[in-house]
Amino acid sequence: MNADDIEALANAWLAQYDSGESAKDAAHSWAFGTLYDLCSDAPDVAWAVTEAILRHELTPHLKSVVAAGPIEQLLAEHGEQIIERIENRARADAGFKALLGGVWKNRMTDTIWRRVQNVAGPKW
Repeated sequence: MNADDIEALANAWLAQYDSGESAKDAAHSWAFGTLYDLCSDAPDVAWAVTEAILRHELTPHLKSVVAAGPIEQLLAEHGEQIIERIENRARADAGFKALLGGVWKNRMTDTIWRRVQNVAGPKW
């Protein structure tokens, strides 16, 4: 995936949530499944898409969806591979640190979960 594809996927993923409640925009519904699959199969690409999403101004609803969606899934499935990126971003970006308060343990190992908790803001 090139930079334009990553940005297009990020924009489509955000557009599906324009209603503010759930993935109701059928024209962009493909983006949910695509990012979900990338989180499982291509974590580096999924992280790049997630970073592209985070470059946008996010509503509280979108923050909760990205925290409980791609960030949580990446940590649950590829914690060892992704945790340093999460930690570094949280230390450098107070908004991201706060966003991590919306991440739940899911299938993370205890070690990864402790590391997330060490850099996360308060639970929401």
